[in-house]
Amino acid sequence: MNSNGCCAATNRCPRSCSGSGWGMSRGVVTCRCSGCAYGSKLSLTQDERYLRATNYFRCRHGQKLMTWDAAAAKNAEAWAGTCAGQRGHPPHTRPDGTNSYALTPMSGENVAAGSKSPEKAVELWYDEITNPGYTPGLSINAQKGTMHYTAMIWAASRSLGCAQKPCPNGSPKPVHVCHYSHDAPNNGNDAAYVANVPQTNTPSASEETCCQTIYGNSSAASNPYLNPGYTAPTPLPTQPPATRGPTVGVFVSNDGARYLQMKPWHIGSVWVYGAYSGGWFKMVSVDKDGKKIESRHSKTRLDNSMSPSQLKSAWDAANRGGTYSVEVTVGDTAAPGPVRKVNQNPEAGDAEGTIYFSNKDPMKGDEPKTGWRSTRSSIRRRMRGSYYTIAKEVNYKLVKSGAQCRSRNKYHGCWLRSAADCAKKVKKEGKKFFIWYGGSKKLSYHDAKCYQEQTTSESCPEGWSTRGSNSKYSFFSVLT
Repeated sequence: MNSNGCCAATNRCPRSCSGSGWGMSRGVVTCRCSGCAYGSKLSLTQDERYLRATNYFRCRHGQKLMTWDAAAAKNAEAWAGTCAGQRGHPPHTRPDGTNSYALTPMSGENVAAGSKSPEKAVELWYDEITNPGYTPGLSINAQKGTMHYTAMIWAASRSLGCAQKPCPNGSPKPVHVCHYSHDAPNNGNDAAYVANVPQTNTPSASEETCCQTIYGNSSAASNPYLNPGYTAPTPLPTQPPATRGPTVGVFVSNDGARYLQMKPWHIGSVWVYGAYSGGWFKMVSVDKDGKKIESRHSKTRLDNSMSPSQLKSAWDAANRGGTYSVEVTVGDTAAPGPVRKVNQNPEAGDAEGTIYFSNKDPMKGDEPKTGWRSTRSSIRRRMRGSYYTIAKEVNYKLVKSGAQCRSRNKYHGCWLRSAADCAKKVKKEGKKFFIWYGGSKKLSYHDAKCYQEQTTSESCPEGWSTRGSNSKYSFFSVLT
């Protein structure tokens, strides 16, 4: 049945009703039925009702189904508790001026006050597709009143969390709040909307098909798209290779200087990283898992020409002590080391893990200025002030291709004309991570732009974003 109480096929009362009647007001038919099981035929939790209602409409338009996000649901519950959207309460703006995009996880937000059920609230948001009406291809700035619909249908959003609160002193009630995360919807330019919102308002799947998929699925209990409480079994851990151990590392001296070491020295049962600084060869030993054991220093330098016995003698004779550290990458020690490119910009097809070193400055003629990049060749030369200074040299690593980290970022401007310049600027700022897109021959909006990422780890705990224009960028880590 439709939400007006009428059969979808006839727009009249079901034949199974022992008592029925229908009426029409302003062209809308309503049906009244008694003596039959009108209403929910399934025993669903509130969370299930929000999840399934949303996925029903996504199913109708061929969008990937969402899973439940407990953190987003907790945020939604907290906001619903403020009586958002009721009289005198703003629907989206927090007291500090922020909104749901500042939350963790970053989320788009829908609020409805007064709908009598989760299904009614979700249907209210979806109905914007026809009233006032979403117009495919029209600039988002010209679309009026359809942002609830675009939020719930956004292709890149993979999860949601919802809640409701009665707010007894507010009106209308209750308040429904849904947060859509990973990726947050309604975020980007017109191209992002074209990529994420169906460009036809005609459903691609029938009501019957999606009703069966969402509400008639016999395996719903073990389906994360239908059951918010489902937890997938923990897979057996993958056994690490027998040759797992310390590989590439960054040695950090007591004065803060950083030195890249492509491979440590394996001495007995320890792995040693070191660098010559301040008249001493300073060293740190680590175990097989990359955990620091101790620091030592010596007048004798370790180098790759030494035999195992010479390395052991030099290490044993070294003085204990020193406040040194090392940032270790643990991997397969038998595998070939990462590719290292010197004074070369990243290129399409470079393997993740590739390390780049740059100590040249294309602005000063150290590198050829050819092609479209020469259009910006003199920009930085004309800049003045400390903001426009960059480090003289840098080692940086390609962590992930075709993705941005969902952490907040800082735009450094188009005056940085290469990935090396971007890395040097990030190093000068004392930061570590950035995204860069070098561009194509024809300069476009996304080309040659440097964004410093504020995540705390190269694993990006905030999650990766790979849809739309995000796939143009690659994520890098400054090593030294």
